[in-house]
Amino acid sequence: MNATEIADAARKLTRFGELGGLKLFIGVFQLVTLAICSYYFIRDREQPMIKYRSWSINLWAVFWVVVGNLTDGSLSMDGWVSYSNLRLCIFVRTIAGMLVMPSFLAIFLRHYFLLRLPIVQAELLDHKTMVDPDKYKLIRAKLERVKFLSTEYAAWYFYLPNAVVTTGIVAFLYSRADIDRIAVGYPTPADQTRSWILLAQIVVAAGWFFIYMRTAPKDNFYIKEQFWALTIITIISLGQSAVLNLFKTPIIAPIIGVISACLSVTTILIDIAVPTYLVNRTRYKLTWTPRASTKNRDGSSVGGGSRPSVLARDVGASSSTSETASGVTGGDSQRSSVAAPAHMAPRKTVSLTIPKILADPTMREAFCRYLAREFSMESLLFIEAVKQFRESFSANAAPGARTPENVRAACAKMMAEFVTANSVNEVNLPKKCVDRIKASIESVVDGTIDPDKYGNIFDDGAEHIQAMLALNHLRKFQTSQIYKDMMGIK
Repeated sequence: MNATEIADAARKLTRFGELGGLKLFIGVFQLVTLAICSYYFIRDREQPMIKYRSWSINLWAVFWVVVGNLTDGSLSMDGWVSYSNLRLCIFVRTIAGMLVMPSFLAIFLRHYFLLRLPIVQAELLDHKTMVDPDKYKLIRAKLERVKFLSTEYAAWYFYLPNAVVTTGIVAFLYSRADIDRIAVGYPTPADQTRSWILLAQIVVAAGWFFIYMRTAPKDNFYIKEQFWALTIITIISLGQSAVLNLFKTPIIAPIIGVISACLSVTTILIDIAVPTYLVNRTRYKLTWTPRASTKNRDGSSVGGGSRPSVLARDVGASSSTSETASGVTGGDSQRSSVAAPAHMAPRKTVSLTIPKILADPTMREAFCRYLAREFSMESLLFIEAVKQFRESFSANAAPGARTPENVRAACAKMMAEFVTANSVNEVNLPKKCVDRIKASIESVVDGTIDPDKYGNIFDDGAEHIQAMLALNHLRKFQTSQIYKDMMGIK
């Protein structure tokens, strides 16, 4: 057919695709799913299952999937799209697909650095590192880089250059493409370029994913399993598109269309519906309210004023067991190992507390590995840093080390590393707790705090983080495979 015949054929078409009703149904279903899940994603964006999945890029990609499917469905319905609007609809459908594909590599890169984060944090927990300022500084600098590359913002930095360049190229080509050839199903340079770019996107993303996932540590949020499923589904989708281009027959085209629709629905469900379900099934506590009150060992507060209620009992894994929080805040609570000896049958139930875990080397190492899978190593780093701070400035410390200048410098370092917003090992402390810490630091500057209480400045924060660890992780740790392997439980 010459150009005139192709143009006449395009103008006579009343629809520009197959299975319009099915595509529209799928698009509407996906739109409703996106609307519902978007609410939960935004509301629960601090929950680990959402937070560590690049939730904003996920919603962005799903939005363009929906736009592409609804546009394709409209093009495939009789009389829904006039010839005068054909170029616009094909352009929107094409750009929608181009904006989706770069999200794979961006999300995978962010996830790689997220898995690297607890590995670097574990290096900081090493005792030799903590007492060696130069080594600590080097590892902390590496941690700052990895921490930034593991954030939601970094995922967008990975995404935007890729998406802008590739989408810009395709948009330019389609703005000049022969729309009549596209309408009647004839290949164009724009179609071929788009296909090669999409293929390159998924090959690079899937290749990177397969490489780093071979040796990647596990996490407890099923992120790896979801990424595997999404990658395989995308590869299958590209494969069937290649089959359709090679064998475009009246029999194969509808079959491929139905399979594509089913895969599209599956992708959306895995990408946003499954995380929403898992969040509502296993919700992490992000705040903790003390239900009992204690005082410092001398009966007074850290900052010199009245002290609000703080943790009186360590939340244990067994309701029948409680441990005073002084195991973290400087008291003399007894610390006992609960690891079962090799010659004894493992106990089915063991009462655990955070101080007991941290006091037992075997248990502590296992708990560190568990927290690494939960991306919560900064909590343990904070507790250890508070312990070191207390030892450096307690009443038993060397008098020459307990000068106000040294205390202020150490406090500034603690605040910069753990308390300040977006700090390298930021922990989730409530505003009231942060205010009490700041008030105590101010009392050092003013000289109104008893020097014997210098070491207790961050105790409130340590108590809160210990309580959050107990509430969110203690029972899960006891049911984890890491714990069972350590205890010899089959």
